[in-house]
Amino acid sequence: MANGATATTRPESPHHPRARWQRITAIVLLVFVFGHTLATRGASLVYGVFPGFDGVAYTLVWFFAYFFPYYLLFSLAGLYHGLNGLALALPRIGLPLPAALRSGRTVAGLWLVGAVALALGMAGFAGAFHDVRERAVANPYARLLVDLGVSSGPAEPSQPAR
Repeated sequence: MANGATATTRPESPHHPRARWQRITAIVLLVFVFGHTLATRGASLVYGVFPGFDGVAYTLVWFFAYFFPYYLLFSLAGLYHGLNGLALALPRIGLPLPAALRSGRTVAGLWLVGAVALALGMAGFAGAFHDVRERAVANPYARLLVDLGVSSGPAEPSQPAR
């Protein structure tokens, strides 16, 4: 190659760290997307209950230690996969690649800024900046999770026990 780079140092090479992280984030997304879709859209389809903001907040109120890392890992994997995927896909489909996306450091910097924003957003869903507990616990999605026996956490069942 003209600039002295070898095939193994190019981002599209399967041995390049960006290509490896592209595969890792793809696997994370594949593992999470099916269960996530079933849990959120399945309830909407079968029971007519839509999680919305309060449903997400409820999962964080109910089981923070599980759902905060889950949502954060899911969103961070999606962010990296999308950013790096643009850098790989644009030239292949004949569109110009913005100069910023050619640099691994720039992609990492953009990912880091996005990661901070996503972590702050998840903290907001969890109630770090505003009290979300009352609305989250009263949400129909929260009551559905209790009714189905999925959650034993702070929401009340939709029908009192007899």
